[in-house]
Amino acid sequence: MTKTGKRKLELPITPEEVPAVLKQLGEQVEAGVLSLGGKEIAVDEYDTFSVSFRQSKSGMRLRLKVKYAKPGEEADDQDDSDE
Repeated sequence: MTKTGKRKLELPITPEEVPAVLKQLGEQVEAGVLSLGGKEIAVDEYDTFSVSFRQSKSGMRLRLKVKYAKPGEEADDQDDSDE
């Protein structure tokens, strides 16, 4: 099944958890499915995949975005600098 659209996930995280979460993300990406915060996101057919950790007044947050190519489009090898 071809996936389309975008999947986003934001979770609260502490700075101490960052190394373990990065390791977990790496292992899960190899398996093709991310499982975080009770949600699953397939990453086996992604066009763009990004992970960021952001500090805010309310604490740190993990932000994960997976974008799939539109039907009929090839995966874009260029960096999207407008996101």
